[in-house]
Amino acid sequence: MFLTAAVAATKTQPMTKPNCLTKCGTVSIPFSFGLTKLCSLNTKFLIICNHNLSPCIPFFNATSNKKVRVLDISLDSQLHVALPVLTSCIDKKIVESMKDASIIVFPTPFHLSSKQNKLTVLGDDTT
Repeated sequence: MFLTAAVAATKTQPMTKPNCLTKCGTVSIPFSFGLTKLCSLNTKFLIICNHNLSPCIPFFNATSNKKVRVLDISLDSQLHVALPVLTSCIDKKIVESMKDASIIVFPTPFHLSSKQNKLTVLGDDTT
């Protein structure tokens, strides 16, 4: 299960640089994003296309060791990604299995949209 997150970026244009691929799987990749360093504005806008999956799936480097799946890149400057759903429980077995879960931090110039994202908490003692 995944949450979707809208990440704001600088304005994109409805085109790519010459000789650059425009899609990874079903996702269009407009400039300032790109599938290679030469096709993106800079390395922060680099999209990694996993060709080992069918169809190919694009990923974004949220941090140096965390990649998130790209669902869509809109022309109005939003990168839509799938974030893992995190849970917390008093059961020690579940807590032990969640040691690798962490909050995804997006590098500048990206930030989570305060208008497009919603946080939902379910359970006892939630406020």
